[in-house]
Amino acid sequence: MKTRNKILLIAGLAVLFLVYAYFNYSSAGKLSIDEKNKNFGFENQNISGFYGNEKLENGFEFSWTQQEAIKRTRIEGSRMVISVFSFKPDIEDVPVEFKILAGEKVIDEIRLVDQNIKYLEYNISDMGYNIGDNIRIKFIIEEPWSPSDFDESSDTRQLGIGIGKINFTE
Repeated sequence: MKTRNKILLIAGLAVLFLVYAYFNYSSAGKLSIDEKNKNFGFENQNISGFYGNEKLENGFEFSWTQQEAIKRTRIEGSRMVISVFSFKPDIEDVPVEFKILAGEKVIDEIRLVDQNIKYLEYNISDMGYNIGDNIRIKFIIEEPWSPSDFDESSDTRQLGIGIGKINFTE
């Protein structure tokens, strides 16, 4: 009986070690959230209110927002370009409306009326920021939607808008 207990103990410890090793690998390797964020251009930035990264057939990478989403990033150029879109099926009849804030200041109010990607460009100095500053960009969506409401899929997420990588240019 003692030998059987030793074998079970060793087997249990081996399983624990494998689980521990797997979680360490996934939190430090290519499966980690930090690694995925780095691949998407979110390295060393604070983000909240975004669903996971996705890719369109043409290779465009983006994340869906929830009703509110925040991204903090370092300003690397004099102009900020934000790519936005929505695939809401009835967008032509019921547009998607949202606000963009820099810090606590509203810098734009947008109304999407089609499913095309829009490239929104903002002058950093007009917002009171300088190259090298950190900026907090907040998206507030008026009425999120769910693909399941349109019988498009079983996806029940409450989606705001699709946001691509925030770029900076000179």
